[in-house]
Amino acid sequence: MRASVCLVVLSLLLGQVRAASAQNENPGAVARALAQEGIRLFEKDDFQGALAKFTQAYAKVPNAKLFLNIGLALRGLSRNVEAFTAFERFLTEAKDAGPEFIEQATTQMAELNDKLARVAVESNRVGAVVAIDGERRGDTPLPKLLAVEPGPHRLTLTWQGETKSADFVALAGEELSQRLDFEGRQPLFAPAVAVPRGGLPYEAQQPVAETGVAHNYLWYWIAGGAVVAAVATTLIIVLARSDSYPTADLGSRIIGDVR
Repeated sequence: MRASVCLVVLSLLLGQVRAASAQNENPGAVARALAQEGIRLFEKDDFQGALAKFTQAYAKVPNAKLFLNIGLALRGLSRNVEAFTAFERFLTEAKDAGPEFIEQATTQMAELNDKLARVAVESNRVGAVVAIDGERRGDTPLPKLLAVEPGPHRLTLTWQGETKSADFVALAGEELSQRLDFEGRQPLFAPAVAVPRGGLPYEAQQPVAETGVAHNYLWYWIAGGAVVAAVATTLIIVLARSDSYPTADLGSRIIGDVR
């Protein structure tokens, strides 16, 4: 396995480093040195040190082929879930990887698949944040199953400030499904009432809280109408007792006296 790692690192970096060095000598040169140091540490079973060097090399020259080396270092540390993810990224993103490296990553994933469990997470909400044991693993809907170590776990989904949780136990080599749904929320305001064609009856248009005010206005109109009627009646009586009445030209005519 260690010889394969050496071949992977050297072969994938030579072409990439030369291309990077043509534009900027420092990133390529630093990445090559870090990768070679990672190989030396890996051969000494210093998997933690090798992982650090491979990760730093990727930061300098982002070549997806390095995920194979990162995965091997993670597996040496028994961080199998992270190793599985690294191999998965290698197979997905390293489009120009050689067939021998693809076969190696596929073999590693198959071995880990028997050691890990895979869980499908579902929800009735899009964009809910998925976390397993407090570690964020993506947002719903998830495009793939999540690898987890065998044993008890806590699944948490967070959507718009609301959180749902569930505990589950995973067995090695098992594929299981977990679903957490969020209940519908009550509207903040009452839904609008559709108005029938032609409008509402007069009574329905009056707000309940203003009914007393509407009645007060009605009494004002009745009282005002009574006053106007009284004034009109008085004028009629006065004019009826007069000898003249106004004309259109503001003059006057004598009633009962023809001259």
